[in-house]
Order: sequence, then structure tokens, then C-alpha cells
Amino acid sequence: DRKLPLVDEVIELDKENREIKQEVQALRADRNKLSKQIGALMGQGKKEEAEEVKNKTGGGSNCLHLLRICVYKKSRKEGEKVTDRYTLREVNSQFYRKLAAVGIPMIIQQVIAVTLNLADTIMVGKVGENALAAVGAANQIYFIFGVVLFGVFSGAAVYAVQFWGIRDLASLRKIIGIDFTICIALSLPTILFVYLMTPDLIQLFAGDSEVIQLGTEYLRIACFSYIFAGLTFVVSYNSRAIQDVKIPTIINGCAILTNIIFNWLLIYGKCGFPQMGVKGAAIATLIARICECIAMYLSVYSRNEYPLKAKFSELFSYSRELFMR
Repeated sequence: DRKLPLVDEVIELDKENREIKQEVQALRADRNKLSKQIGALMGQGKKEEAEEVKNKTGGGSNCLHLLRICVYKKSRKEGEKVTDRYTLREVNSQFYRKLAAVGIPMIIQQVIAVTLNLADTIMVGKVGENALAAVGAANQIYFIFGVVLFGVFSGAAVYAVQFWGIRDLASLRKIIGIDFTICIALSLPTILFVYLMTPDLIQLFAGDSEVIQLGTEYLRIACFSYIFAGLTFVVSYNSRAIQDVKIPTIINGCAILTNIIFNWLLIYGKCGFPQMGVKGAAIATLIARICECIAMYLSVYSRNEYPLKAKFSELFSYSRELFMR
């Protein structure tokens, strides 16, 4: 492997060489300037101009390439040895460690998002076959709603990652504002539609009259959790974009634990609580989603200088061009 120093370690690698230090700083400044220029143009909706600048300059990558060549040639000329820890193999190893640190919690988050409602189906199974079928049918509606949100927020996260990469917090927060707008625009009509059309929707998945009745009882309560789930997804997906997945994953885990506890209390009537069956499962889900949503936003707004922490004006100052992208 060709031994080349990492960009962020160059100054530490050769503190005594003032000439290389000046070259490093100049090239790094040029790269940052180009990245900010491209980000500003993208944020203003000037995609063609941004692409033109990127094509001419390589998006700042040319500066990085020249920096590596400069340091490598200098070190070769002066007969210096570059330390083994900066080999390409080590760079790849660091990348895979970072990928695992971000990717594994994301997988856990997605599993938890599905498991929270699945817990209702599993725990209601002891009540009876009809109750199990009713909750299973009702959760198909949530599954469709969740898939739609997954597609929308995953698409928006592509832009969030780009803006975070160039540290353009203003544009990043506008993307979050767009997520909020879409979340409200999808959740409220869906809740109203599901509440009014519950029996007809359950009939799509079940034909037994008792199953339809139990499914209606469950869904007319559980549907109000949709908006809290959507608001939680806004923070969760954008936290992934900035590679901050630890706290959201812990909150998601606490939410499913909350759901299981309240399911046990309300479905079976434990510890003095009334035995409510499928209604208890729906109330438990709603409580868990509300607690999850509150905890998620407390985690954002209780931290100083957090990238997702934004004022109302910062969130909803996006342009029509940015929204349509």
C-alpha cells in the first residue's frame, strides 16, 4: 500500500516544516471555500451553477489531491518516512469502523420501529384469536403509513447529508422544516381518514364481524399515534444524516419497553388497572409514541449547539425551489 498521510493529520505529522504547513493551510482553505460556494448555490436552488462550479473545480477534491501529492513529494524529497498507521489499509479500516458505528444503530432503530406495533399483536394473542387477527389487520394501516414516511424522509435525508457534509446548517435546518411540513400534511389527513373509515379499512384485511369490531376499537385509538410517530421520524432520520444515532436508538428502545409495560398493565388488567383487551393495547401504543416523541425533542433542544436545534424561522424559511427538489 502506498503510504500517504491523512489530511487532518498533516500538520501534526510535520510541525517543524513551515513550508508544508503553509501549503496545507492554503489548500484546505481553498477546498472549504469551494465547498461553501457550492453549498450556497445549492441552497438557493441554483443547481446548474453549482454543477458548473463543481465540474470546473472538482468540488474541492482537486485541492485534496494536490495536498496529498505535495506532502508525499516533500516527504520523498527529504527522505522522510511516513508512519505505517497512515497506510491505505488503515484508512479503510477506520472507514469500516465508522460504518459499523453508524450502521448498526440504524438497523436497530428500524427493527424497533417495526417491533413497537408488533408487540401489540404478540401480546394481544393471549386474549384470543379474533383479537390477534383484529390488531394484525389494524397494524397493516400503520405499516403503509410508515412505508410512505420512510420513502419521503429517506429522500430528504440525501440533501441533509450533503448540507451537513459542507457544514451548511442553515440549509440543513430548512430540510428539517420541509420534513415537518410533509409530516403534518400526511399525518393529519391520514388520521382523519382512518378514524372515519376504520370499519371499511379493516374489512380489506378481515371478513369476520367480530374481528372488524375489535379492529375498529383498536384502530380508532391507535391512529392518533401516527402524528407522534411521524414527528419522531423527522428527528430520527435527520440524526442519521449527521451521524448521531446513539441517543435516538436509546430513546427508541425505551419506547418499546414502555409499550410492553403498558400492554401488560392494560391488556391483562395488572396492578389494579382495568382489563381492556385490544383497547388497552391501543392506549399503550399511543402512550409509548407520545413519550418517545417528547423524549426525542428534549434530546435535541436540551443540547447546546446541536445541529438539529433550530428556531421556527430557521425551519420554515425554505424556498419553493428547495421544497420541489
